[in-house]
Amino acid sequence: MYEYLNTTYQSGSSPQSDSSYGWDSYYNHYLYKTGWTYKGDSIGNPLFTLGRLNNEGDYVSNNRIKAHHIGLEGYISKKIKHKLFLTFSKNYGTYWDRHLFKNKGKTYKYNSGLDQFSGLFQFDFIQFMKKIDIQISYAIDRGTFLKDSDGFQLSINYNFSNLSYSK
Repeated sequence: MYEYLNTTYQSGSSPQSDSSYGWDSYYNHYLYKTGWTYKGDSIGNPLFTLGRLNNEGDYVSNNRIKAHHIGLEGYISKKIKHKLFLTFSKNYGTYWDRHLFKNKGKTYKYNSGLDQFSGLFQFDFIQFMKKIDIQISYAIDRGTFLKDSDGFQLSINYNFSNLSYSK
């Protein structure tokens, strides 16, 4: 699977005027200060990330993104399944924040875009031992947008099929 996301236009790069509707600012709204968020998370697209709006709460501070995502899933053998997700994104923040920083004479960290790479590598060992399946996952984030991080997960699943009610 391949996906491409580009949310950088948003009805133009100029604020609202007599001849333009101005920035759409995807996921943010002038009435709902936190925009499309719920309990500290953005709703919908996980690439849209949150920032802090003074003491008013979180809002979507990065909604202008160009991203490529590749997903591969398949079987190496009957008992080994693999999954690979790779995402490369260039993050440009929001038009509104860029405008505020410019008016204050401050440097906006998203001006040239911040690069980010995220990946997930996963292997499922089906019936590793009779009724036991094992899953091993490794995730990685590298770039100038998010803090570099790594994650590892080991799952061991036991099938209690003799206790199943379904036939």
